[in-house]
Order: sequence, then C-alpha cells, then structure tokens
Amino acid sequence: DKRAPAAKESSAAPVASVPGPAADRAPAAPRVSFGIEPVEVAVDGRITVVAKSVIPLGAADEAGLVPGDVLVTWEGTAIDSKRTFAACARATAPGDIVVMTVDRTNADGSVQPRVLAIKPDVVPSSPSKPAAAAAAASISAAVWGERTVTAFGAKSVAMGAPLALAA
Repeated sequence: DKRAPAAKESSAAPVASVPGPAADRAPAAPRVSFGIEPVEVAVDGRITVVAKSVIPLGAADEAGLVPGDVLVTWEGTAIDSKRTFAACARATAPGDIVVMTVDRTNADGSVQPRVLAIKPDVVPSSPSKPAAAAAAASISAAVWGERTVTAFGAKSVAMGAPLALAA
C-alpha cells in the first residue's frame, strides 16, 4: 500500500501562537512625562525626593518647578521615594492635571511650601529601538534662547545652574 502513514495524535500541549510584527499588535497607550529627574536624598535621617533637574519648557518647568525643589506630595500622597514618584507618574493619564506640593529653599535658607498644578506632556507609545534611536538622533537638540539644550536623555539643568553644552 503506497498511502502515507496516518498521523499519530500527540498528547503534547498545543504551541502558543507567537504575535506577529509590532505593526500587527495594538499600539501601546500613550504615556505622560513631567520633565523631572527625581533623586533620593537623605535629610535628617529620612529620605526625601528632590528634583535634580527639570527639562526646560517641559510640564514641570511650565508649572514653576525648579531644580532643588523637594517633592512633598502628589495629589495628597507623600512622595517618600523615587518608587512612589514613579508609581504616581504611571497612574497619571494623558490630560490629567496633578496637584503637587513642593518645598523650595530660598536664598536666606528659609523653606517655602508651594502648590503646583502640573499638566504632563503626552509621550507617544514607544516605537521600536531603532526607530527611537533615529528619532532621538534627528531631534536631539533644540535651540532655546542662545543655548542649545539636549531634549532626550541628557540633563539640561543641574541643581539650578544650566550645564555648559556645545552650541
């Protein structure tokens, strides 16, 4: 008999399908950016979160946050770590306005509490790494006044003093 042998039934579990290219998948939800680089600092034995840098013309800068401000609360939640800050940021939807309380140290050493309303910038869903690298390379610098400031990745402001960046 020249017929092909009958296929044997397998008891193995079916193989899960592998998603196709990124274009076949639903796009990721947009994220938000506050334009703050937080850093944890120990003060009198407790951890505080300080704005190490603020992106010029970003959401935090537009709301009045400056490098060195201590981030105290986010919508009433105490900001006691970078992890708490990140969790609050992730829970913020595009279009939300966040009320944040900060402490600002004045030139005379006094501390002035401030309440800021920050509407975060919307960041499109993440492109592939090569596409993101190409986009960053093509728009990595923006002219602001007489200075060139880096828009992606680099710190453009450090603790109140602008960094000296190449023109």
